[in-house]
Amino acid sequence: MDRCVNVVLNKNSVDALNLLGVCQGERLACVMPRSKPRRVANLITMVAPVDFKTPENLLSKWVRTSMLIF
Repeated sequence: MDRCVNVVLNKNSVDALNLLGVCQGERLACVMPRSKPRRVANLITMVAPVDFKTPENLLSKWVRTSMLIF
């Protein structure tokens, strides 16, 4: 995923991209802002099988500390 993001950023000469995660791909998309926060301008999730309000879920913790969840 990291290499893919680097290719998109380099080919388009931009510093950050908008990332869309759909269904199971949403889990991969949620990890990117946590590992490389400056490379993701916006994270969009659709049909996400993740409960962002579950305190014991590690992915939920990462996402809550990386961005504002409404």
